[in-house]
Amino acid sequence: MDVSGKIIASESIEYPILSPKEGYAEQDPELWWSGLGKCCKALHDRKPHLMSNLIGVGICGQMHTQVYLDDTGDILRPSITWMDQRSSSIVSRINQNPEVRSLIFKETKNFATTTYTALHMKWVQENQPEIWSQVQHILIAKDFLKYRLTDEMVTDYSDAAGTLLFDVEKCRWSENMFDFFGFPLALLPDARPSHEIVGKVTRTAAEQTGIPEGTPVINGCADHTAASLGAGVVRSGQVTAIIG
Repeated sequence: MDVSGKIIASESIEYPILSPKEGYAEQDPELWWSGLGKCCKALHDRKPHLMSNLIGVGICGQMHTQVYLDDTGDILRPSITWMDQRSSSIVSRINQNPEVRSLIFKETKNFATTTYTALHMKWVQENQPEIWSQVQHILIAKDFLKYRLTDEMVTDYSDAAGTLLFDVEKCRWSENMFDFFGFPLALLPDARPSHEIVGKVTRTAAEQTGIPEGTPVINGCADHTAASLGAGVVRSGQVTAIIG
């Protein structure tokens, strides 16, 4: 896009949803990364001047979907997407307790459903202890791509709000929710406003994507938040209906 918001060129690529069991919906984060590189190469081949004139990069992406990384930043398992239903028994267990339901709503202004990141994390903790014991970082989909571009781990308020672990009123992680689920607070990265520059494209990422080294990378936001902004919702009292 140019500085006025006009689209100059676009490119897309597909990747599969993996369903090893009924109700499961996973994706391979490496395909996001290779897809980004392929799209950048296609754009460069069609309009070579675009990459050299980049002012910055911003990323939006699917909410809730999470990537599990070890202490070296390697992926431990396929990402569990927002569509996945495996946490339904955990959700039922939580929602049968009125006090717990009240606590979750008080802290997050949301109710437990199979969509939210915290429920997926709880499933991994309870059902895949051999993986959970190695987890050092958990990143939402777009934040994983930012990490690959910049070596920085950061999320924004909109994606943090989709985890069921974030106090949306105070714009900070809820220690009460981390305590309730039994998660270390250090698993999730800092949450910052969407417009902040969180890092610059590294030499390695530049070689893999074609995006010039040193290009600023913006924190970005969740897909629905980007769609609302694109629709012009910028003031209190405005609303968008996004039906998938």
